[in-house]
Amino acid sequence: MNKIFKYCLLKYRPSLVLDEQVNIGILFIFADDSKIQFSFPKSLSRLSALYPDIDLPDIKRYLSAFQVRANKLSDKNLFLKATSDNLIENEFMLADANSFFFSDFKVGVYESIDSIVKHFTNQYFAYYGDYSETGRKDDDYLVRKFTEGVKQFDKLPFYQRNVPLSNGRVTANFDIAWQNGTTNFAKALSFDYVKAESIQRKAVQWFGEMVQLNMNNDLSNKRFDFWLGEPTNRQLFKPYEKAIAILETIPQNKRIIIEKDLNSYIEEAIETYKPLDNSLF
Repeated sequence: MNKIFKYCLLKYRPSLVLDEQVNIGILFIFADDSKIQFSFPKSLSRLSALYPDIDLPDIKRYLSAFQVRANKLSDKNLFLKATSDNLIENEFMLADANSFFFSDFKVGVYESIDSIVKHFTNQYFAYYGDYSETGRKDDDYLVRKFTEGVKQFDKLPFYQRNVPLSNGRVTANFDIAWQNGTTNFAKALSFDYVKAESIQRKAVQWFGEMVQLNMNNDLSNKRFDFWLGEPTNRQLFKPYEKAIAILETIPQNKRIIIEKDLNSYIEEAIETYKPLDNSLF
């Protein structure tokens, strides 16, 4: 049986005078499943091509904040309150984000949340690069593999999803966090693309974010785990190997986990976990 969902577009308007608008995010409300989800392009290169002077890190910071907020509101204790008529004004519009605004809500039907989010993301953000270039396995594929693994052992509540880590200048968003002696932050990075440039760009982006995060930040009690998805196209293994080499130069305490080793990593995580202490970050 199909269920009803609502969605609206987040638009970016760099100038009130020119009134040019670009779709930059989608907010979904799946009331029957008590879920709110925010989706946005992984690459914003289209924006920088349109507006060369744009502050991309600042835009990414807002988009990541919207996504984190949507995930928190999906908690069933908050959901009914969050789906009130003033959802946008109360939960998503920031006082200093004057260039962002949401469209009116539209209504559709769905059977699968993942299918609907993927369909609309592909439809609205195909020209941004990442979505038209991805192969069969994206970042979420790796995250699902981890969460399904720990869920089998009823340990999922001990692993926190969508955890931002900031030093005041830059914010990096991690898919999973937990403790086992150190506070572990895990990030899924699928390199299943059809272009070598996309593989290099993603590795360089995360190297840069981690270098910036390292400045003026005590990370001695933290470990960063990067789960890597390999390209489906074996002709792209050379660029993939170069991407791994880039990530291996990240200065923090880290682990690089390639896709074939993820099951062993999951077993280790289950055996050594502790509940996450949010005061440590």
